[in-house]
Amino acid sequence: MAIVDETVGKARSPGSQGYATLGDRVVEAMAGQGITKAVLARKMDNTSWLQVHRICTGQRVHVTPETLRGLARALQCSSDYLLGLTDDPQARG
Repeated sequence: MAIVDETVGKARSPGSQGYATLGDRVVEAMAGQGITKAVLARKMDNTSWLQVHRICTGQRVHVTPETLRGLARALQCSSDYLLGLTDDPQARG
């Protein structure tokens, strides 16, 4: 599966260098659920569309633990997956 890097318009494969950024993982999880940035922002309490957009585009690379937890809950995946610590998006119980 190739992902188009919107900043340079080049396709990248999952194994390529720089693939597993927080924004990349969020965009991939959103695509898997078929949701938009606006829907994700609504699923997260006290989060704006702009904040989600900045995370997705890499303009905001540092997030608070609360934001990370909110992303993981809204996207139904583990925070480890979002951080690139695992390639398995499923949350562990």
